[in-house]
Amino acid sequence: MKMRMANQGRLETTVRALAASVLAVVLVGTAACSKSSSGGGAASSAVGSASAGSSLTSGGQAAGPLLQKAAGFHRFVQDHCIHDGLLYNVSRDAAGNVAGLRSGGDSCIWTGLYVAAEAERYRATGDPDALAAMERSLRGLHVLHDITPVSGYLTRYFGRPPLVTGLEPATGQYQGMQWHDGTQSRDQYTGWMLGVALAWPHIQDQTLRLQLQDDCRQIAAHLMRNRLKLVVPRNGVDVVHFDLNPDSGLDRSEITPQSWATVDDFPINVIAQAIPYDPDIADAVANATLPPIKAGEAVRALMFFKVMAMVTGDPTIEAYYRNELIGNRDFLSVLTNYATIQDDVFSGRNLHVVVDMMRSMGGIVTDVLAVWVRNRTGRLGPFAGPLAARLMRPVVDWIARQVGRIITSAIQWLSNPNNMSSAGAWAGRLQTLGTVMSTLGLSRLGQRLQAMGGQAGPYMQSDLETARRTMQSGVGLNLTYSALYGLLELETDPNVRAVYQDYVQRRMQYDAWNRNSYFNLIHDTYAATGPAPGLSSETVYSLLRHYSVAGNHDRVVDNSSLPGVVASPWPDRFGRVGNLAVDPFSLDQLAPHHWPWQEHPCKFVSGGRGVDWEYNGGGYLLAYWLGRRSGMLQPGW
Repeated sequence: MKMRMANQGRLETTVRALAASVLAVVLVGTAACSKSSSGGGAASSAVGSASAGSSLTSGGQAAGPLLQKAAGFHRFVQDHCIHDGLLYNVSRDAAGNVAGLRSGGDSCIWTGLYVAAEAERYRATGDPDALAAMERSLRGLHVLHDITPVSGYLTRYFGRPPLVTGLEPATGQYQGMQWHDGTQSRDQYTGWMLGVALAWPHIQDQTLRLQLQDDCRQIAAHLMRNRLKLVVPRNGVDVVHFDLNPDSGLDRSEITPQSWATVDDFPINVIAQAIPYDPDIADAVANATLPPIKAGEAVRALMFFKVMAMVTGDPTIEAYYRNELIGNRDFLSVLTNYATIQDDVFSGRNLHVVVDMMRSMGGIVTDVLAVWVRNRTGRLGPFAGPLAARLMRPVVDWIARQVGRIITSAIQWLSNPNNMSSAGAWAGRLQTLGTVMSTLGLSRLGQRLQAMGGQAGPYMQSDLETARRTMQSGVGLNLTYSALYGLLELETDPNVRAVYQDYVQRRMQYDAWNRNSYFNLIHDTYAATGPAPGLSSETVYSLLRHYSVAGNHDRVVDNSSLPGVVASPWPDRFGRVGNLAVDPFSLDQLAPHHWPWQEHPCKFVSGGRGVDWEYNGGGYLLAYWLGRRSGMLQPGW
């Protein structure tokens, strides 16, 4: 059981393009027909009737390249990458022995997703080897919670010296181990929850079932008690590690005189860049009610509580999911209105939400300015602040609405490719005019005109679809699809399930260009409309091009000099320009990664995390076995 603080409950070589193309053409017309009629959900969890050990041998038939690759990764993972149940990337010495564990800081999420892969293998084949591997790593997931002193707090990883050193010494039954006592993220919890969700119906070890129930009960209690925040005491101060509220801004502890100018959360960053730091203004910002633009947090909160309610059978947790998150806080509307808002905006859709967001921004600005006035009017402050707020609110609200309308009108205009082309031509004319002015001796004016045309030209020769793709977050999408995976697997209420199915369909209309097998398979398995045209061939295409064990060593791959490659002129989500191509590369053109589904497919330079690393292939395994279980893939492929 969990140690408690006082008063706290505690995936052979690379298959070439010709083979991939031929197989893809054959499969595109057949994959949809082979789909399991269950379409996911709790009722689809029945174990297949294949004989023991057949999951890696194709039941006596010739195994296709996809299954051969999976078999190679399963052997590699079990022989080298599992330590005390946790999944790692590894480095090995000349004798082939593991000399170092890599990516420990993300072991929680990747172990959870590996558990999900073994659960899907068991569902597809009934192989007892899959069951044993699944339960072994589930025990590791349990220890991630049990080894920490704070109820509801999962550590990122733990281990034993000499492979794991420099961490917090464990006590009690875990004495001799060390664990990571540091900042935790919703990413790690997402993997943990998905693994437990998919494995739960098949766990045979009754002690393990009770342990996981207790873990889920404590995590749920912690999140309910702290209003969807993970709060961990550090040196007498409560530190917020993550916040699953879609309307969350910044926690007061995150706002300091030093961090004020670097605040990145919209719309607070606009205020922080315009007004100098003031403790009272920081308080007003921290207490501001924002529009629920962080819909990703809402889908994770829903998934966590759905999983924990299912595992524990606790009516209190089920009520929190149904009555609080879906009922009182209306998280389903958050998903409907805000979950694809960035993609919607770049595509000229759902723009009324932009106006609503700007109105909310106006309210925050009014509150902050009222504090600013109060602090600068001395004894009159208690009266001047509220009066200023009352006088400014209609003005600021009007300005905010106008700004919102201007933005939406501009987006609608730019969404028309003909308008972008016209603007691009004017940018070229500005540069030409600048050159003429400089030739005539008006160098300063000429330089300014050239700069204006040069700055706008690359953007005007592009389009908003390229901008949208460039600014996508692979990590964020991975977490979204993983959370939807869990929700669509568990939710049986037809009205609630319809919202999740609508969300995964809306996401796929924006994400199909990625050639991401994991995303494609989640959509094709659970979408109400069934498999989308063309996705099946893209799924097989990417899985064929995924590296095998023979090519799993980390290396640097630079595609910037490939012929025909064009760089996107738009900044990525971190504000960087020139590091992404306009079109995606195939997986065999990118460096290996244990979870390639979270990597941006247009990266010029990939890999280079550690020259001695060998990647475990967990990303391939989950995508492959989801495809096998859902009937999208066959053993002979």
